[in-house]
Amino acid sequence: MSGLPCSHAISCITFKGLDLELFVDDHYKKDAYLRCYQEVIHPLNGPDLWERSQYDNVMPPPYRRPSHRPVKKRNRGPEDEDNRSQTDLSRRDQIQKCSNYGALGHKKSGCTKPKKKACDSLL
Repeated sequence: MSGLPCSHAISCITFKGLDLELFVDDHYKKDAYLRCYQEVIHPLNGPDLWERSQYDNVMPPPYRRPSHRPVKKRNRGPEDEDNRSQTDLSRRDQIQKCSNYGALGHKKSGCTKPKKKACDSLL
């Protein structure tokens, strides 16, 4: 697409013993360069010599920094419910069960009772 062969094509061309210049576009050759610059390019006057107009100079709008933290992730709407991952399970509306004592309503990390020792379960 660029007019130059890629590295894979170059290795194939050299392996076959063909001339690499035949596969390069004419725009990259010396003749095209000389044709491009054979005419004289006359320089332009600088901005200080340009003709002044009656209008003000065009300036970009002033930068205003946003007053809030930038949004990292878009908010999901009700129509996005179907697009959730089918492999991840939701823990919503499930009863939590403590794996330490088996009590309902909390997890092991929120358990207020002392932790069971491993040797107590062996007895």
